[in-house]
Amino acid sequence: MNAFNDPPVVFRWFSAFAAVIMFLICAVNLFSALSCIATGRATYTESYRGIVTKQEEVTKEKEPKKYNDVISQSWAYATWTGVLCGVFFYFFRKIE
Repeated sequence: MNAFNDPPVVFRWFSAFAAVIMFLICAVNLFSALSCIATGRATYTESYRGIVTKQEEVTKEKEPKKYNDVISQSWAYATWTGVLCGVFFYFFRKIE
């Protein structure tokens, strides 16, 4: 067996570890989005180049645009981390 034909076991277990971490992040994002929908309240953050400049509590009735931005961003993060979880799990299953 050639060393270049057999991928190291480290890559396989790194993929499993990354899949678990992405799953946990996805679950937290889903919980955040669902709790915002259930309560009708969300925390809107404004940032400049990755630095949070302002945080404010918004409600569905008072500021629907900011509230919808928070909800859609939470769903987008959850979807993205779910896709990454699937990709890492796929790599874990394919690398043997």
